Amino acid sequence: MQTGKTVKDWKDTVRQQLDSKGFAQIPVNKYSGYVYDAVWLYAQALDRLIKQNKSYIQDIHSERSVNEFVKIIGESDFHGVTGRINFANGHSRLSNIKIIQWYDNETHEIGIYEPDYNAAPISDAAIFPTKDPAAVADILAGQGRLLEWNKHNIRWKTPDGVRPNDHSKDCSILSDLATALNIECEHAIIFAFVLGFGLLLCCVLCVCFVFKRRSVNLFTSRRVH
Repeated sequence: MQTGKTVKDWKDTVRQQLDSKGFAQIPVNKYSGYVYDAVWLYAQALDRLIKQNKSYIQDIHSERSVNEFVKIIGESDFHGVTGRINFANGHSRLSNIKIIQWYDNETHEIGIYEPDYNAAPISDAAIFPTKDPAAVADILAGQGRLLEWNKHNIRWKTPDGVRPNDHSKDCSILSDLATALNIECEHAIIFAFVLGFGLLLCCVLCVCFVFKRRSVNLFTSRRVH
């Protein structure tokens, strides 16, 4: 945090302030951290605006002052109560994401994802037109990293409790083959046909070879006798 305190210190201070004002029975609002960070953001931006050029503050509502104020906010980058405050990728703020799962009447932390704060923004038009999961994965690759991953905390909601296969295919009896090779159903059918034809050809050749060997052996034995 900007004040050098930890998030826990800040929460304890808020709790003490509420208790001292006669609000001991009122819980700390979960959105209070966002208000605190918003005030810090505006205060820092305003302080920088004044130090940059005092003429901005003389007419704070002018288009010139507002545009510069917005520019300064867009360049802000600091760690607040609710996480990192950063608008490098556009108007929406980026922050670390905690991945949790709910079971046994409580939440279980699975991991923490940190986005790439310096990456170029990805438009929806670049992602949603494609239906290929692999293509989407390629688009999103390099856009962040996992700071923490506790896979042993995951409860899979499958009938057997086992993790399902990624990008599973529904191709009737060829589903397992298509999923294992990560190919479309049409390609799985062609592959199965070629594989079956190859096995049949091998069997025919083996049978022909056996009969040929038996015929040669039989012919040789008759000539000997």
